[in-house]
Amino acid sequence: MSSFQRSFNHAISLEHQSQLILAELGDLTNDSLQIVSMERMPAFIGSFISSLSGFMTTTQGTDVAGFTSGNPFPNVLKNAKYTVLSPVEVYIPEGLNGTLPEYLSMLESWHSKIGNIVERLLQPFQEWLALGLSDPVNLSKITSSARWNIADPKVLQKELKAVVNTNKDERRPFSEVVSSINEWNVSVDRLNALELAANSEKLSDIKASINTVIGSLELLINRIEESPETYKVSKSTLAALVNLTHAAAVEVELYTVYRHNLKTATQAVVDTLPLLKKVTK
Repeated sequence: MSSFQRSFNHAISLEHQSQLILAELGDLTNDSLQIVSMERMPAFIGSFISSLSGFMTTTQGTDVAGFTSGNPFPNVLKNAKYTVLSPVEVYIPEGLNGTLPEYLSMLESWHSKIGNIVERLLQPFQEWLALGLSDPVNLSKITSSARWNIADPKVLQKELKAVVNTNKDERRPFSEVVSSINEWNVSVDRLNALELAANSEKLSDIKASINTVIGSLELLINRIEESPETYKVSKSTLAALVNLTHAAAVEVELYTVYRHNLKTATQAVVDTLPLLKKVTK
């Protein structure tokens, strides 16, 4: 099973658990809300923590390091002929179903939707949790998670499946990957830009934000369970908590997929360099 499919399966599991809680909320009176937090929330939060903790190991080694500093790839192909390069078996990103430009378009779209994950989602989520921890009265005032820009996983999955499948090929003819030498050069420039964007989002910062969110979330749930008279929650507050927790977990999963796919695209180009050099001497 591919890494992106495992992540989407995990997201579906979280979706199922969140829907169970939200369905129960619709049938509960305010006096019964603690049943949800006592019976459902610990397992749901456990899945959330498992999802975020997986980010710590899955993204290990995926910080990119500007592999094309100085843009050496376009220079390699400066005097090459496409007809000579066309049959060369070059390396491709994992599961590529289509061309390199199409794959890069998917990565660019994903980054536009799930990039800047700390400032866009994790930091606001942490501030939301801190608001409830700092003053229990605030819990009753928190009624919506709509103000955050949350990505739609179904849209991302559709984009990914359009260019990635289960094919096991590691190499394909150059002519099937790009339609011209110029298209290759432009693709390398686009990959450079994606790397620069990824480098601006340090994994260490993301991991630190994840740890802070996990700690605050566990503390808030414990306080709701242990001091229900002090930490009172409404249906809308608990629904917002479930929705935000689910959204954060799914986005971290998808961000992990994004970093993995960027890494495989980078590695494919790096591994292709010696093959191109060999036929362009």
